Amino acid sequence: MSASSCTVCDSDRSFAGDREIRKEKLMPATVKKQSDHHCFRQVTDKLLHWIRNYQTREQLRYLDKRQLKDIGLSNADVSQELNKPFWKD
Repeated sequence: MSASSCTVCDSDRSFAGDREIRKEKLMPATVKKQSDHHCFRQVTDKLLHWIRNYQTREQLRYLDKRQLKDIGLSNADVSQELNKPFWKD
């Protein structure tokens, strides 16, 4: 029996054949598949969030001073935002 941990949803799982053991209870394989789908969905959502962070920061790079003023940002604000890694909000 091997153990694994989902870093996205923080669930601990151990597998025994086609069943999953979680908190001392045996769960059918269908529940395991739903749990795996849940983890996959969370990973996908996180990746899409990171892509959105990257794209919006890139769009900020090309705004002129008038456009920045319209949305209430200074050059310093933009510079600070552009220096953030894509995984930071």
